[in-house]
Amino acid sequence: MKYEEYITQLGFSENELKILSQIHERCEEEFSEEFSRARAEYDKGDEAFEKYLNAFADKSGIHINTLNLYIYMRFLEDTYAEYKKLGIGDDIFLRTMSGFSVASRMTNENGLAFGVQQPVYRQWYRREIGAVIFAIGLLSFEIVKAPCYMEVDGKSIKEGENCISVHIPRFVKWDNEACEETYAEARNFFKKFFGMNDVFFICRSWLLYPWLEEVLPENSKILDFKRKYKIVEVMENNLGMKWIFNWGIGSGDEVNYEELPEDTSLRRAAKARLLSGKNIGTAMGVRL
Repeated sequence: MKYEEYITQLGFSENELKILSQIHERCEEEFSEEFSRARAEYDKGDEAFEKYLNAFADKSGIHINTLNLYIYMRFLEDTYAEYKKLGIGDDIFLRTMSGFSVASRMTNENGLAFGVQQPVYRQWYRREIGAVIFAIGLLSFEIVKAPCYMEVDGKSIKEGENCISVHIPRFVKWDNEACEETYAEARNFFKKFFGMNDVFFICRSWLLYPWLEEVLPENSKILDFKRKYKIVEVMENNLGMKWIFNWGIGSGDEVNYEELPEDTSLRRAAKARLLSGKNIGTAMGVRL
């Protein structure tokens, strides 16, 4: 599957596709040699790639966000070839890479130019492009090394052994039954394509932070997700506020807590906690 084929299946709007198509035509005509160089600089690391992209944006006049997205989209030809090598179907490829259209829309909604910001989620995109993160059902999954010895439901895993890190997409629609079906699908996926018979799922997220038990109703879907995990570590930080308040994309490092919105009960509770000097932390849990 080539750029022209998959680009239309990743969830971009008609206008976004038009922009990407125009850039593609122009780059093929005027900067055909740049793509191989872009890949070479990308393989050198983030610093080299960022420096290259800035120079290319200046030379071409294409906004850095849009150019960044376009280059990523071109890289996906190599990613697709890796999927085929592993035997993974087009449905997982398209579902995984559709995250680029979601991210570009969020960038646009934050008042920035169409595309993806250069430094934002760079390491996440590297893992998607490198075919190590896969979107399955409601969630995304990544093979990682277990950070420590963990035991759950009578089974254990040693530090350094392969386990599966669970990532929760920002706009996932919670459905507890569908979520459990997603885990089952993921178990089958990693057994079939990676030979993993015993799958330990780990998750680091604000959704597992113990404080949520104090502020969410007993029938909360978030609490249902959290309670499926055995908590093995709690981290005191404020990373959770980025997700609760949709803060962090297009923002600086500083935020005025007084100005945070209070349009939901969770946001009101989180804001009050921050103003009292407490954290909205994260926790790591494990489940089978």
